[in-house]
Amino acid sequence: MKLSIGQKTDPGPRQGPNQDSIRVVQMDAHPHSALLVVADGMGGAAAGDYASNRAVEVIGERYFDDSPPPQTDVVTRLETAIWAANDAIFNKASHSPSH
Repeated sequence: MKLSIGQKTDPGPRQGPNQDSIRVVQMDAHPHSALLVVADGMGGAAAGDYASNRAVEVIGERYFDDSPPPQTDVVTRLETAIWAANDAIFNKASHSPSH
């Protein structure tokens, strides 16, 4: 089976830049699986573009830390990756008033 993945975001009705981020993570060793991450940039919020970009980056990195998860461990790995992204964004915001 070959995966064909496309990606697109839309800024929505608000004026200003599109702060959404998308990341597709595939591992060469496991070409039949992929992690697709989408983060809404919360247009108008301080550093929304940073937060959405950092979220997809950290989730993509942390989800596949060791190897692709066995089917029974998908939820745990995804929760861990999401919490890591939340911590990274919260820490940045805590130490940078502009964020």
